[in-house]
Amino acid sequence: MGHSRLPSASARHPSTTNFKIPYSATNELRLLRLLSLASSNRTAASAASDDTQDYHDTEIVCELFHAFADDKPKYHALSYTWGSAEGTELISLDGIQVPVTENLADALKNIRDDHNNIVLWLVQHDSLPRSLRR
Repeated sequence: MGHSRLPSASARHPSTTNFKIPYSATNELRLLRLLSLASSNRTAASAASDDTQDYHDTEIVCELFHAFADDKPKYHALSYTWGSAEGTELISLDGIQVPVTENLADALKNIRDDHNNIVLWLVQHDSLPRSLRR
């Protein structure tokens, strides 16, 4: 596995929207694929040639997908408190620029791996930011 930074983006012409993440079945899990540095906007070659690039300056790129609990998909759980909506950063979620709190953005940057995508389980509650409510 590549280098992963556990607890320790600049967006191109961002356009934001309210992102809806509906469930379609009761035994369905909502999962987030956090793309590796090599899989996201930077190529592996540019990442390798740019030793001075700070990992925190690279865009966070994620993909949402659903899986059934009965299929026992592999994922990591991220326990997170949304906190204040003041101070947000944009992440790319299925090609849409979505604002998230700075501490969530920092967590994703620190969890992100150099070469391997990471799957995270998302639990949606009413206390989610408006940009992520269904």
